[in-house]
Amino acid sequence: MRLWIIAVISTTLYTNAYWWTGEGFDYGERFVADGMFVAASEQVDATVDLKGQYVLPPLADAHNHNLQNPYLVENFAQRYVDQGVLYGAMLCGSPSSAKQTRELLAAI
Repeated sequence: MRLWIIAVISTTLYTNAYWWTGEGFDYGERFVADGMFVAASEQVDATVDLKGQYVLPPLADAHNHNLQNPYLVENFAQRYVDQGVLYGAMLCGSPSSAKQTRELLAAI
C-alpha cells in the first residue's frame, strides 16, 4: 500500500505598500507562501493591493519605563527601533520633561 502526501502551497502577492525594513520604509511588493515571506515566486495564487498602506511588524512594548525622559530616550530608543519594536506605552514621566522627550522621539 502506498500513501501519497500532497502539499498545497498557496502564494499571495502583496503589492503597493510601504514595508518596514528595520531602518525605514521601502515601497514595493512582497510574496507570502503558506504564511511565510519568501523570495519572488513565479506562482501567484492571489494578489492583494494594499493601496499605499504601511506594513509594520507586530512588535510592541505595552509597558516600560525606558523612554520616559530625555536621558532614557537617548540611551534606549534606537535599540527599540533596531529590534523592530515600534510602539511603546509610557505610562509615567515628568511633565517638566515631556515636551523634550516627545521631540527626541519624533526625531528618530
